[in-house]
Amino acid sequence: MTVALAVRRIAPGLLAEARAACSSLAVATEDWGGGIPRHPPRVVITSMEVGDRRIPEDICGLLEATPGVRAVVCAAEPLIKPRIDLADGRVTLLSPPIDRARLVAVLRAALDVPTPMTAPGASGSPRFEVLRRAYWVAWARGTESPLVQLDESNGLTLVVGGGDIRDVVRCISAELGDLELAAELAGMLGPDQAAIHLSADTAEWRIYWPRKDAPLWMCSPKRMPTKWQIHAKLDRHRFLRLSGFPQDQVAFGWASPPELVGAIEDVIAEGGPATIGVLSSVSSEHAGFAGAVVEVR
Repeated sequence: MTVALAVRRIAPGLLAEARAACSSLAVATEDWGGGIPRHPPRVVITSMEVGDRRIPEDICGLLEATPGVRAVVCAAEPLIKPRIDLADGRVTLLSPPIDRARLVAVLRAALDVPTPMTAPGASGSPRFEVLRRAYWVAWARGTESPLVQLDESNGLTLVVGGGDIRDVVRCISAELGDLELAAELAGMLGPDQAAIHLSADTAEWRIYWPRKDAPLWMCSPKRMPTKWQIHAKLDRHRFLRLSGFPQDQVAFGWASPPELVGAIEDVIAEGGPATIGVLSSVSSEHAGFAGAVVEVR
């Protein structure tokens, strides 16, 4: 597999990040200045200047001539979303800031490169990110933080604080009423563990969140209000079922310092990459902290 880099358009700093992203995925790169690439690429990475409102013509020509090619276009000014897919997913627009981690996530999806997953019951990765067709999820953990686990066998399920995630998935995705689900999860997880589930069709959230001191946020342009504190609105059963919408973003801080509540509120409307940036910063300063973001595409 080869990734073509439009070297005449990409700024040097971004070009270095793109090369590093490809290198981390063991993907070959080719400097491309237009025309027909020497080696047929799977993906071409380019950029747009401030004020540009059209995809560069040479990129459009390459896409028309080679049906299997995809394009990653790095915008120089903010977009309405961190990521916008066009042309049935063949063109992906990225809003700044754009770094190696974001490019790796996009390239994994475009190149269909498998993502290393954390095995159930393992200690978990301190920094994890994966992009799927329906959602994006990322987390950051301190060196002494609770375990964060991910299961994608039946939609997306995150479990915080340990436990057998396979049992949690079977329970939280079962066709049970809210009170019954809340009771089952409370008996299974206890007061120091939590679970977030997004259905396979992204049409429904199910959340068990027993801790009132751990901030859990929902942000979405399709909701009123656009952002709100889920942890402050849960009833005594600490369980919530919500309809899911594109652009939903759920973010949390577990074992978090009090100032994190305000920090999440300040950045969550900017999108998942900005939110995980704050969570990563906190995890580097607080060993017992864990935080994650789930964003529906």
